[in-house]
Amino acid sequence: MRPDPFMRAISRISEAALAPDRWPAALQSVNEAVGALGMGSLLLIKRTGGVEWMTLAGLHLDVKDYVNYYAGRDPYRPVLEATPSGSWVQLSRCLPQTVLRSDEWYNDYILKGVRPDCMPNCASWVGNLRLRCGHSIKSPPE
Repeated sequence: MRPDPFMRAISRISEAALAPDRWPAALQSVNEAVGALGMGSLLLIKRTGGVEWMTLAGLHLDVKDYVNYYAGRDPYRPVLEATPSGSWVQLSRCLPQTVLRSDEWYNDYILKGVRPDCMPNCASWVGNLRLRCGHSIKSPPE
């Protein structure tokens, strides 16, 4: 019998909570379980709002570039952080195209690795860890 993908994802998340180097495998398991395009996790320093580290699964973006440069320029992150856990927020619905067309984070970072029409995100807090899940459909799941 094949293991349930949701149970496998939950198990891998539990493992990653104890061993941070296991987050990429945990996130990939969640991607597979929910059919997501990709997922990222950010360890935020709540006091300063800075990003301590980040890991991705299924997305072709440079983690070091984000942590070292784009995290402070990401206009989408504050929107996600202010959104209640489990809510879906689509990039194009919260940041107008007039802003995105001239935004360095969007043009030089996001467009290199993500199809922007596939960027509805769901974000949840797990302690100090902020999980972002980008779904592979144009409309977020109900």
